Amino acid sequence: MKKIIITGCAGFIGSNLAEKLIKTKNFVFGIDSFHPYYKRSIKEFNISQLNKNRNFQFLESDIRKIDKSVFKNKQFDICIHLASTPGVLSSINDEESYYENNVNGTINLLKNLALINTKKLIFASSSTVYKDEKNSFFDENKTPTKPLSPYGKTKLRCEELIKEWSSRELSSFVNLRFFSVYGPCIRPDLAIYKFTNRINNNIPLSIYGDGQSQRDYTHIDDIINGILLTVNYISKRKNISATFNIGNGNPIRLIDLIKIIEKKLNKSAIIEYLPFNDIEMYRTCASLKLVSEKLNYQPTINIENGIDNFIEWYKKNHILYNY
Repeated sequence: MKKIIITGCAGFIGSNLAEKLIKTKNFVFGIDSFHPYYKRSIKEFNISQLNKNRNFQFLESDIRKIDKSVFKNKQFDICIHLASTPGVLSSINDEESYYENNVNGTINLLKNLALINTKKLIFASSSTVYKDEKNSFFDENKTPTKPLSPYGKTKLRCEELIKEWSSRELSSFVNLRFFSVYGPCIRPDLAIYKFTNRINNNIPLSIYGDGQSQRDYTHIDDIINGILLTVNYISKRKNISATFNIGNGNPIRLIDLIKIIEKKLNKSAIIEYLPFNDIEMYRTCASLKLVSEKLNYQPTINIENGIDNFIEWYKKNHILYNY
């Protein structure tokens, strides 16, 4: 049994990950502040079943404010750091808050990990750290990092801080750059939820540009599998400092994504076209060569099957969102 800290545990990725780790006989210490980026009740629902398990302990706290006492002298094998204020567009007019929560929160977490002698860290980074290169795969070692958004800048700064911490504390880390995650328990601000909800309810949906921009949508099950492979990888090795993409490797045009959702719902979208937003990338696409070689990671869920799975969940649970 591994003892694992998960920050951002009540969120989309965190709650799915905690459930999987507990099912595989690990102990999870979850931390979440219930940041009001979206409804608290959604996050409470996410962890409602987890709270019934004796191998799960939950702390409601802001990682900027924790100190070593919250860990109650427990020894932890790994910290999986998912907590952050999300959202590319939301960060544009709130840069100071994003830096405070994401960067300063990470600084305080790293300080306390050192104090409790937790030497292994997995960090949830993002494809938004890359330079917007429209016609190529994003390669961890070749593609330049040049974030367009304040959100992406905070993720890149956290990667830098973690590298410094690792060198100073003789600790190991893996940065995982996630690509457009979707699936059950999705955040309500993400495109696949918004498109599905609006098409289902005959509400117009807005898209930036002409619908030709592309995203590398990655199902939550593939993301969780990538994290679990990373847990195994970092657990068996010392002095690890690595960065891996966790994506699908098959980007889809926005307009084609909408057509798939239309087909699955048997409804037509009412689309309003807006000028392209320069703060967002035109195309994202993960190179999986390195992560396949090092972790044996291979995504298994294509967009058609992933949307089927998501819509099945949506029909049962969208009332929770009440947007």
